[in-house]
Amino acid sequence: MAPDNTLAYGDVPNLPPGIIGTLRRNLNTVVDLAGDKAGALVLGYLTRFINPSYFRLYMVINPYRPFSWEIQDIADLKTMLEGFAQHPVSGIISNPHLVEDSDFGVIVEGHRHVQDISSALGLPLTQLVVTDTFYQEARLQFGDIVKQIHLYLRPEWL
Repeated sequence: MAPDNTLAYGDVPNLPPGIIGTLRRNLNTVVDLAGDKAGALVLGYLTRFINPSYFRLYMVINPYRPFSWEIQDIADLKTMLEGFAQHPVSGIISNPHLVEDSDFGVIVEGHRHVQDISSALGLPLTQLVVTDTFYQEARLQFGDIVKQIHLYLRPEWL
């Protein structure tokens, strides 16, 4: 499920029309709402359609994004998300990258920093997500926590 093509690359949460029906069916659904107040507001709206017993709220952290390196910034975001969602954050997903400027060293350094964030916040680090380029090497170094991701929506300039 993806947003309408005309708004697919906007930098604000853009929900496809079928999202509420999907959430009500208790399907395994991942919703990327961005890590800011606009996303938190949308999260607050959507939580009324999610069965609390199925709801897992994960913070996906790319420490190379603005306001994502300092532990206090992440702690503030966690507090905001939990406030709007009225649900605790279940864990952290590590997604360190610099798009095309990534190399395995970038992945390792970023992931180690996310491990520090996870420890500081007392949250489990559940996954390290990498593209297929880094999957095998990451799997050898970090084990079963590594998950492979394929980018579907990507603007031409990215």
